[in-house]
Formats: sequence, C-alpha cells, structure tokens
Amino acid sequence: VTFNKASQQAVSMKQWYSAVELAGLPGLPALPNNVARKAKAQNWDSRPRSGRGGGYEYAYQSLPKQTQEELLHQAMENAAKNKAQAI
Repeated sequence: VTFNKASQQAVSMKQWYSAVELAGLPGLPALPNNVARKAKAQNWDSRPRSGRGGGYEYAYQSLPKQTQEELLHQAMENAAKNKAQAI
C-alpha cells in the first residue's frame, strides 16, 4: 500500500518519534539502541527528547519509506477505530 502526503494530512499524526516507539517497525531494528545507531549513521533529523530518560526524537520525514508507510497505516487504523467508537 502506498500513501501520499494527502493521506498523512487526512489523519492526525505525530511528526516526531522516539527510538522506543520505532523499534521493531518495518525497516528498523528491534532494539531502541540499534534504532538510535541507525538514525545517527543515516543522519536522520532529530531533536532532543523532553521528559524522563532524554534521548532523541526522529522526524517522520527522515525515517525509511517502509517505516513511514507503517506509521501512517497505524494512524489510519487508529482514526477508524476512534471514529467507530464515537458513533
């Protein structure tokens, strides 16, 4: 399944993700520390993560295409579930 920018805008999505949130998604390692290593090696856009534990958050647009598609798919599924529950 291929998603475009219009699909992303139609669903309310986060634009920044922690290594813990990304670990194990398609195209990424299973462990958060390995996600952080990959992000550093591939020079993903990042910002310091606020809150306990620190670390970084990574920009959606910097992630591998396969990972972006999975995050969008998850957001669309969650939106559909929320809409169904509201009815």
